[in-house]
Amino acid sequence: MSYFPVPNTTSTPHHPSNSPGMYTPQPMPHDSKEDIELKDVSIPHAHYSDHSHSTAYTPDHKTSAIHLAHEHHSKQNTPRGRLNGIIRNIWLTGFMPVVAFAYIAFCYAAATRIVPVRIWRVDEPENHLFAVKAGVTTINIIVITLALLPLKSLLDELKGEEFFRMLRVSRSGVPLKAINNVSTPSHTYGRGLRSILQNHASKYYAGAVLTGLMATLISSLAPAALSVGVVLVDKELTAFRVGSVASDSVVKMYLSGVQTNRKFDVRATEAASMGWVQGVLGVSMSFQATSLKYGVPVPLDLNATDRARYVTDVMVMDPVCTWTIPSPPIVPPANASNSSAEVTISLPDFGVSAQVMASRLVFSSFSSKMSLMVLSDASFSPLVNTSTGDPPITGVMGWLMARCKSCKPSTLGSNNTIDMSGIPTQEYQGTLLVGNATEPQTTELSILMCDPRLTVETREVRLDGSGKITVMEGSGLTRQGNLHLAQTRLLVGNALTKFTSDSGPETMFSGVGKAAQLQMFFGPVENSTLTPVLIPRPVGELTQGYMVAQQAAMRSYLSGRMASSFVPGRMQEKTLVFTSSLPHVIVSTILFIFAAIFINICYLRSNTEQFTLFSVAAALAHSDVGRICEDVKYADRGRGALAEDIALKSLEDRKCPVAGVTGVLVLMNYASKEFSPDSTWAKLPVHSPGRLIDGMPHIPAADVALGTPPQNTSFALNVMSQVQFALTPDCIYCPTEGMYDTSSSSSLIKDPSLGTFGDGAFGGTRGYESITLGGLLQDSHSLMAFIDQMSPNFKLRFAGGHLGLFVPQSNETRRRQNVIYRVNEQDQLLNPVWGLRIGGENPQLTIGALDPEDYEGEINWVPLVNDSSRIQIDALKGYNGNAFPLPSPLTAWIDTLSKNIYVPDLAMFYMNDSLIGPDQFLNINPPNNETFGIRCNNTESPSVAFSVEINGVDYPVNQTDLTRPSSIISASGYCNVGVMKSSDTDYTLGVTFLRSVYLAYRFPTDNCPGYYGFARRKDGPTPTSTQKPRTTPTDAATCLSFVTPSSTPSPTIAISNELKLSGASEETYAVHGRPEDQWVALRGVKDLAPLKVSGGIYNFGG
Repeated sequence: MSYFPVPNTTSTPHHPSNSPGMYTPQPMPHDSKEDIELKDVSIPHAHYSDHSHSTAYTPDHKTSAIHLAHEHHSKQNTPRGRLNGIIRNIWLTGFMPVVAFAYIAFCYAAATRIVPVRIWRVDEPENHLFAVKAGVTTINIIVITLALLPLKSLLDELKGEEFFRMLRVSRSGVPLKAINNVSTPSHTYGRGLRSILQNHASKYYAGAVLTGLMATLISSLAPAALSVGVVLVDKELTAFRVGSVASDSVVKMYLSGVQTNRKFDVRATEAASMGWVQGVLGVSMSFQATSLKYGVPVPLDLNATDRARYVTDVMVMDPVCTWTIPSPPIVPPANASNSSAEVTISLPDFGVSAQVMASRLVFSSFSSKMSLMVLSDASFSPLVNTSTGDPPITGVMGWLMARCKSCKPSTLGSNNTIDMSGIPTQEYQGTLLVGNATEPQTTELSILMCDPRLTVETREVRLDGSGKITVMEGSGLTRQGNLHLAQTRLLVGNALTKFTSDSGPETMFSGVGKAAQLQMFFGPVENSTLTPVLIPRPVGELTQGYMVAQQAAMRSYLSGRMASSFVPGRMQEKTLVFTSSLPHVIVSTILFIFAAIFINICYLRSNTEQFTLFSVAAALAHSDVGRICEDVKYADRGRGALAEDIALKSLEDRKCPVAGVTGVLVLMNYASKEFSPDSTWAKLPVHSPGRLIDGMPHIPAADVALGTPPQNTSFALNVMSQVQFALTPDCIYCPTEGMYDTSSSSSLIKDPSLGTFGDGAFGGTRGYESITLGGLLQDSHSLMAFIDQMSPNFKLRFAGGHLGLFVPQSNETRRRQNVIYRVNEQDQLLNPVWGLRIGGENPQLTIGALDPEDYEGEINWVPLVNDSSRIQIDALKGYNGNAFPLPSPLTAWIDTLSKNIYVPDLAMFYMNDSLIGPDQFLNINPPNNETFGIRCNNTESPSVAFSVEINGVDYPVNQTDLTRPSSIISASGYCNVGVMKSSDTDYTLGVTFLRSVYLAYRFPTDNCPGYYGFARRKDGPTPTSTQKPRTTPTDAATCLSFVTPSSTPSPTIAISNELKLSGASEETYAVHGRPEDQWVALRGVKDLAPLKVSGGIYNFGG
């Protein structure tokens, strides 16, 4: 289509005039200030003919328009019209915010949490990542485009209105060029911004231009904010079985003594060989920590390709290895010909020593002239603590390296040797046995000691699917308890016990151990043929090798073959999720908010005509704009129509005014218990063996509850002591049965100002703890010792703790240490008395009253001697009631810790037929003749009589308690008797006697002294005696008159009979990989909350 100039055919020429709107055909000056006025008029019907204007309006059209306006108004007031209006308003003001913020909300959800991608009929969408990404991006573009449709519609309306709004911006009018620009359909943002800067635009158009820019940014940023990706997602919390070091994994503690666990011995060989696999072959084992300083319990039911997280105790080592020599120097044995003679290696810097056979420090002509051995090898006694003689508990270990310095080269044996010039050495002058002769020999030796500087910490560990374990940094997690601290230290100290003998295959260098040990100390020298001299590696490399060997060994020890525990864990799985670039989302949110605000502001704007043919024609009906523009456009008739920009330039200073216009666990706390002021009494079950057996535990123990909440445990009863102490998990060689867990008590107070308790063989720290007796009596601040050290050589072994039943009268400080005295002072006891029955069925201790169901007849009260657990007895009697030829009265100890009856002169008993009985066959046990036995067999029970006369009443000892069953410490065919020779001049009535009687104790209060009372057991084998006490205490009426209980009170303090894990959850969890197993409680479940994994991408460009 082409355009041609149209000449002006108006018959009447234009004449110059001063009236506005008049125009002359002569050229217009460039600086003319003449304005062109547009009139606000009613809508005309214009008819143009030959570029002339006519204003002939048809009245019928007016009438028709008015009628249509009324009809349109009426339709708008109908329900349908109002509904259409509401829908239009929602479309204009609500559609974009709803769609936009729904999209933004989804993006925020994807950025802050896991939103998995689920696709219909696609089982594993993560395998179609790129296709899904493309699809999501396409959907994003569609959603954002739909959201911006109302905005685009609004911007178009505002642009259409701007032609008329611009005319109303200023009373003086707007430049014609600005109006022309805005009336152009292709009006650019650049022109719009220029109009805004020149203040030639309305506020709505300015907002429209800026909002249009926002829309452009939104359309670019918002679709890019949401995508998809693959992340690791935590599954539900379950119980993971992991390897552990239990309280008896290395050494087992019994009441009878300490023994090495056989499971540990079995693992030692495997642990040594693991050092060869990892250190020499360089094979990376599954479930191996990425750092050598960690020893991590192995998950037992997981595969190396699994991805998981779990919380566990881990070993953290920061080892230091150093060369040292014995101090004082090793002294050769006096008897050099004795092949089993030993020498002492003392290492005071490490607090340990060892015994080694002297023959291992010399070299024969047929053997290697060098040696390298772990100090805990079978040829050595294990390292022991120099001061206590116990195994060291720090984990320290060492190797003894030696070479023959005086040996001549041999043609028969190996001449390999060690160059020890770079390390501290010591010379040992030994003696080599050659047949019946001896010859001197000089040995040069040095010892490599390694201290692991071990700690046990609780960490989160992660499996990445490659079989490697990553230990996360952090602290403050709940102890899982799967690595017993004391046993773990013993484990590390003994982990490489068989490293010399079992760490791989033989090598060409004899005497220095197997392949792994050779490489650890001397490097990769196996194929070396240049020199037979081995040079130790630098200490730093030796330390590194020690760490490799230890970590490899732990792979065996912590594999679950010794022990296992449950810890909280979560499996992880790859999941296709929506990912979101949070910066994109934030910027898009801000832009959407501004756009929504602008939309709603524009909704309140005044109505303005759109730039349509109808509106423009009506506005130009009485304006001379048409004529002026025509004359300018066709001013150069010779060249045709001028270009618009040139024609407009001549009018760019003209303004067009509009005439006539003006312008948030609950933590459950144990509430303090309010006890009734009414006095009461309590029963405590007593644990006592059914029969006394040689070498087996004998000490009676009562159920006692410690801590807050109360933990049920068992305390040994001691009638000779007033103190209480508890064995704690920190104690390495303490028996673990019923051990009180200090970490689970909120009332524990350790007070250093009270000093320490005991000594190196048996001791601990002092403090205070809550003690509950029988579920009725409670002292919330009782003095307590917490035992953290018990030597394996400590003879008196017991589990749980110790309850002192004796109340001193003269020493107030000691008296106030006793818990029974304290509860009486707090008016909790019905009577200041306790009663004890340790024999028969269901033995028990009663505190605050004497239970009539425990005894028969009258209680025989006798005073204590010198404020101690001693009484006067009338006589000791044997066969047929014959009394021992001893002065009367005798003073005897009452002792629940002593097993037997002890007398200074045992021969008086077994050598006198009138006491031991006729026709008895005896065996006096060597070496000190302190015990004896009588003949016994499977068909005939032995019979020995023994009784104690107290205040005129005989108390015979039960036959089954007096004679022991045949055992490995009794002579064959004989049964030992529970009467022994004492080590001093004292008489002691131990458990053998006390099992046959009922023992009562009236402890001293105010003006009443202490008394022991004796009676026959109600269920005892001996009949009730008709004898009466010879004397009655003078203060019996005031001090020995007690309230007899009419009923047994019910416990009021809840005590858990089964000690729960410290910090254990109330909820139980399934065991991973073992659906048939019973669900278990776990510690520290809050420490393994689901990872806040999300689709959040925190940088632009996602």
